[in-house]
Amino acid sequence: MLRAFAHRGGANEAEENTPQAFEYALSLGYKRLETDAHLSRDNKVVLHHDPDLKRTYGIAAKIADLDWAELSEFRMPNGGRLMRFEEALERFDQVEFNVDAKENAVAMPLLRLAKNDLDRVRFVSFSARTVKELRQAGAEKTALTMPEVARLRLGMPLPKRLLERGDAVQIPPTYGPIKLATKTFISRAHDAGLFVDVWTVSETETILKMIDAGVDGLMTDSPSVLKEVLVQRNIWEG
Repeated sequence: MLRAFAHRGGANEAEENTPQAFEYALSLGYKRLETDAHLSRDNKVVLHHDPDLKRTYGIAAKIADLDWAELSEFRMPNGGRLMRFEEALERFDQVEFNVDAKENAVAMPLLRLAKNDLDRVRFVSFSARTVKELRQAGAEKTALTMPEVARLRLGMPLPKRLLERGDAVQIPPTYGPIKLATKTFISRAHDAGLFVDVWTVSETETILKMIDAGVDGLMTDSPSVLKEVLVQRNIWEG
């Protein structure tokens, strides 16, 4: 079976990072949601990818500059709304969350909210500092940082203390001209006891290539497409 993640709830098929998108993914049978977190002015953890609301809500304002009472009133064209992480944990209590901390300030509030759900929350960040702080504060599941991914790609050993808190390598298929999700790299990750999840894969051809390379999980903006391919391969588990 292969780990399937609805990226932002399935951004190509629903209004991303909204309760409606998450509900849509769950209706297809998904058990894992990828999402992103920012901190509002009044310190609420808000699930949204961009630091501002221009692209998604047509509002030229940053999440960090507004209180939740204001943020909660905004709507996308089809009615999608912003959601707090606290609400998502409670409402989708059988779901595994893969949460990208988009700023260092949101890391500890995220961890505090997830303190009773650490078995179903994986913390991710492009900031190595943020991931390190989350591990030191008690996060049980984290993805490797980019410097750690580079070490693995070069065949260098990973520290034991890292492997106690890091359980996954989450990468794009390529990084510029560099192929990352190769059979050699995936084999090294597996030897270290790590899952390999690839993002963001939404086309059938690329999905098939990643499956054949031996990845453990795929994150997609097109959850119906990924599900169809996995069902055809008889490796769909949600």
